[in-house]
This record gives sequence, C-alpha cells and structure tokens, in this order.
Amino acid sequence: MSQPSQTTANRVPKRSSLLAETLSVLRDGVETGRWVNYLPSERELASQLQISRPTVRTALGILQREDRIQISHGRRTSILEPPKNLSPSVNPRLVAMLSPDTLQKTRPSILLRIDELRGQFHNVGVDFEVYTRPRCFSAQPDRMLQSVVSEVRAGCWILIRTNRAVQEWFVNNKVPCVMSGTAYDGVDLPCIDINQFALCRHAVGLFQSRGHSRIGFLVREASSAGDEDAVAGFTAAWREGRIESSRPLVIRYYGGRSQIGKALESPAFREYNPTALLVGGPLCCLAAMTHLQWAGKRIPQDVAIICRASDMFFDYLTPSIACYSQFETVMEHAIFQTAMEVLQGNSHGMRKKLLMPEFVPGESLG
Repeated sequence: MSQPSQTTANRVPKRSSLLAETLSVLRDGVETGRWVNYLPSERELASQLQISRPTVRTALGILQREDRIQISHGRRTSILEPPKNLSPSVNPRLVAMLSPDTLQKTRPSILLRIDELRGQFHNVGVDFEVYTRPRCFSAQPDRMLQSVVSEVRAGCWILIRTNRAVQEWFVNNKVPCVMSGTAYDGVDLPCIDINQFALCRHAVGLFQSRGHSRIGFLVREASSAGDEDAVAGFTAAWREGRIESSRPLVIRYYGGRSQIGKALESPAFREYNPTALLVGGPLCCLAAMTHLQWAGKRIPQDVAIICRASDMFFDYLTPSIACYSQFETVMEHAIFQTAMEVLQGNSHGMRKKLLMPEFVPGESLG
C-alpha cells in the first residue's frame, strides 16, 4: 500500500479514532480537490487510506447524509459539495502508476518493481499509488483517461504496457509522465526500456555462433513499440550476418497458452522447422517450452531457446533457461530518477533511455 506523506490531502487515518479520521480525510479530500466530481470506489479508497471496506462504507454513508456525496447503486459516487480550495495544479508529491492489469494478474517481477518504486519514493517523501484501469488501454481511451487523470491529479504518471492511443493522449494533453517501455515513432515522451533492438541482434548472434541458421522469433501479435524494435533488431541481424542458408521467421501469436500452441503448430512454423527459437517473455517461454517438449522436441538438442527476459520461476525449470536479466534495481532506479525530474519540472528535452541487460547463459541454448 501507498506510504503517507505529510501533506493534508494525502494523509491516512490514525487508528485511534478510525471512523472520525476517515471522515476528516474524505472531507478534506473533497474540499481541497484531491477528488473531483467523483470519489474512487470503496475498494480503491480502502487501499489508498489503508483501512477496511466496512469503515469506508460507513464513512460514505455519513457523508451522504451530510449531502456531500451521492451514492448510486451501480454508478460512481458523485461529489455534491464543490471544492473550497481547488487549485488547478497537480499534486507535486504524488506519483501514480497506470496499469492495464489488476494486481492479481500482474507478474511477480512487476509486483517487485512496484514495491521497490514505492520504497524509493517514500524515502524522499513522495506518495506512490497504483491505478489498474483496463478500460484506459482501449483503442479510444480519451474519456477514461481524462476521468482518471482529473480524479488523481498526480504530479507524474508512470505508464506501463501502453498502446499508441494512450501515449498520444498523454502527449496531446501535456500530462507529465514517464513510460516504462518504448515510445512509438512520433511520440515525444520520456521513456525507459530495454534496448530490444540490440538485445535481439545479440541473441541471433549467439544462435549463429552455435551453428543455427533456421532461427525463429515468437512474439505477441498485439505488440508494443518495444516489440517492434525487437523484430527490427532480429531481422537486421540476418542482413548483417549475410546468412544465405535460410531466412528469419517471425511467428506472431495473440492470447495465452492455447494460442502459443497454435502458433507452434502452424504450417509456417512446421515448414520452417527452426532449430533455434527466440521467445518474447517468461510466460511465453514457459508455454513454448512445454508445448515443444509435449510435441516430442528435445531442448536444446532439437530446438535451442533464448528468452528476452528473466523471471524468478526460471530458477525451478529444467533445462535452465538462457535469458537476459532484467536487473530490476537498475530499471527501477532509472524510472525513479526520471519521475523525480518530471516532478521537479526538469523533463524538457528528455528522450529514450535504453538499457542493455546482461545475458544469463542457460542449458536451453546448448
């Protein structure tokens, strides 16, 4: 949960008088413009204020009787009392992360990143909150993004797993943010990511040094800008290597385990019959390895595998996975530093910050 700052707008209730303090915090939040037009849901308020949902529900009932809010079943809770001291500026002591996944569906490595970022921001007196809004990542996210940004009023947003529409909205509306990922061409946002172009060139070189000429790349169909950089690096390695015995194969999939299996059973994959396979991420790697082994392929004797990222569960797999270490602390520190520069208004001219991860040898490469 978010750590409290010293500002009135972002304090959390004291346990000695929980209901009274909860009411005080909610009233202050409405009056100072912490929330505009609507309150967050009961679940979100309980998380932000570090209290139980029944306490939140009781406090909201009192505020409704005071004619400060309007609670409607199945709808968002409306704020009836206009803010007394609403300032158009954002909260300079609040950083908010916007994610398309609920925390229950978030990978453990991302949860560790969130926890590390929360600790770094807390050490400098800055609040850090996570907002999971799948509807903000649709093809037309304008309305939902406007609602969330107006409600939270964070001094800086951290964006993860974004599509082009989300990136362009933040640019067009001049909302201060940092991307954990790669910006699309023409999108001018500060971003921190792995150098996917260089990583994939390096992976192809490793396969080639072991005699492989039929090398495939399994990547998600609904790809990000970083994935497109990866595909570009993968194909560039072939042009530079001047290998004439075969051609690169990019196999795209959409969805989860079953779709990965269909991609590996596709006519294009069967005809190419790769002896080496670069895979997109840890879950994709797990699905691909188990499917290939189920189909009778030995790893690495029949198919060598490299994964573009690492994860904790790799320590429990046999054969061990050749991968690129995400060195989370380096990524987190880069994100933290860039977000602090944005909060301080020093983001002018900031562009991509690309990091090259360390290759971790594994038995899957051979």
